Amino acid sequence: MDGTQKFSGKAEVYERARPRYPAALYHFLSDELKMRDGCTVADIGSGTGIFLRPLLEQGCQVTGVEPNGDMRRQAEQRLNGNPRFHSLCGTAEHTGLPDRCVDFVTAAQAFHWFDADAFRTECRRILRPGGHVVLLWNTQEDRDPLACGWDAVYRKFCPDFSESRSGRHIDEKEKLVSQFFGDRFLSRRFPNNQTCGHRSFLERSLSTSYSLKKGDKGYGEYILALDALFRRFENGGIIEISYQTHVYFGAI
Repeated sequence: MDGTQKFSGKAEVYERARPRYPAALYHFLSDELKMRDGCTVADIGSGTGIFLRPLLEQGCQVTGVEPNGDMRRQAEQRLNGNPRFHSLCGTAEHTGLPDRCVDFVTAAQAFHWFDADAFRTECRRILRPGGHVVLLWNTQEDRDPLACGWDAVYRKFCPDFSESRSGRHIDEKEKLVSQFFGDRFLSRRFPNNQTCGHRSFLERSLSTSYSLKKGDKGYGEYILALDALFRRFENGGIIEISYQTHVYFGAI
């Protein structure tokens, strides 16, 4: 399947269940990188608009570039009344934006899907002189017991599961980032925990690109395994998922 279609049919659950990003991240972007009132941002692989919404609140003009129609429509339904938001059907390698039109290019939870060389070329085309690229992920520690349990369930039931796509192997992502920037970048990280009840935990699990969908072979057994995983780690009907938001930024 084309990577841009991996989230087809999952946009609503993705919007409901995916973790947001911490306030400290947006303070950093505003105060340190000057990503605030008056600047222009192209958010690539923008999905349902989770990352970019606080940027709009900070006064940025943001174009969400998203190739998946289901995901893009979720963002448009919520944000088309905002005059600072623009939506574009495009890819990381072919955004459809004009030359030298933005101050920042961002990619939240998306860069690992891109052709890095073609994306770098596109960033250089659309960025204004002095512009920056910001790449970020919400990640769990590789040895986190819940993360390991989740991966075991995905590995058993989900044929499309890939360790490199799981979002937890930050060393692999840092290698990609280093190759992309050529070691000319800085990084920060921010704690970002998510609290889930039973339903939201199941939806968080179902929101991944590689998760089974209802009707897929083995779906019933898969849900039972996720339910058992929740019961193993819940405390008072709640699971606390420990994320770190890792941010990488630099000029290219």
